[in-house]
Amino acid sequence: MDGGGRILRPLSEQRSDIVGENATGPVSRQDRCNAFEGRRMPFYKRILQNGDAAYPRHAFKLLTLLLVVTTVVYGSFVGGYADDALAAVTVPMGLEIRNVHVTGNKEVSADEIRSAISVAGYPSMVAFNAFKASEVLKSNPWIKNVSIQKIYPDYLVIQVQERKPYALWQDDRRLVMIERSGMPIFADIPDKYETLPLIIGGDAARRASVLVERISASPVLGPLLQSARLEGSRRWDLFLKNGIRVQLPENNIDEAIAVIETMHLERGLLDRDVTIVDVRISDRVRIRLSPLAASRRRADLRDRGVKISKEPAT
Repeated sequence: MDGGGRILRPLSEQRSDIVGENATGPVSRQDRCNAFEGRRMPFYKRILQNGDAAYPRHAFKLLTLLLVVTTVVYGSFVGGYADDALAAVTVPMGLEIRNVHVTGNKEVSADEIRSAISVAGYPSMVAFNAFKASEVLKSNPWIKNVSIQKIYPDYLVIQVQERKPYALWQDDRRLVMIERSGMPIFADIPDKYETLPLIIGGDAARRASVLVERISASPVLGPLLQSARLEGSRRWDLFLKNGIRVQLPENNIDEAIAVIETMHLERGLLDRDVTIVDVRISDRVRIRLSPLAASRRRADLRDRGVKISKEPAT
């Protein structure tokens, strides 16, 4: 013992915990090296080498839980049930879609829209796939574009841009609504759109807007237009509500319309008993009377002593 009350030991004596609890006698250089290397080993190697090492508390339970969760998540993604699995976790946390606000819709009801988006991860706010919901909604023939905004924790805003019927298009026996661009709207035709101008012909839909705008701007022909047929992909024939057929030229349509307007305002052309008004030739107007009107005209000519060599049709 030294003066400070400490026990002195020879340097050759080693602590028992370096080489084992039962170590006695001098320790060799190799034993000291092995003990030092043991302290430098990673934890898991020391566990494997030392059978009586203590494992962390609940380690087995945690590893088992991690394995189960990993298996469930992987299986959900592989099996296509990822949204269901995510919804099962997030909905109890309060991230559930509770309010859906729809704007811009007239032809498609808000209930139809809410029902359609149920396939896109609904009702979980986290699992809800806005892109998938948009694609589903745009498969509706009335819906042109969709914008969906998530407002956490429970609010969806859906802005819808619907297609606007411009005219009815008949190609062979098929009758559909079309937009101003000529794009068909393959939906059932509501009663309120049955009075739209009817455009007939294979290429008529694409060229309809120019004609309809010109005719609609005419105070004479606009209110009377019922349908228009594209003839030979070159020019239009108009069919008016009073049964008169107007044959327009391929070019200079505005001038031909102006001639008809003048003749109607000055002579009541479209109020007369005629069946065809032909303005295809720029310097003349041909008019065909109805059979009854033609018969009356022939009788009138005979009464006036006019010799008729051939029964005129016009």
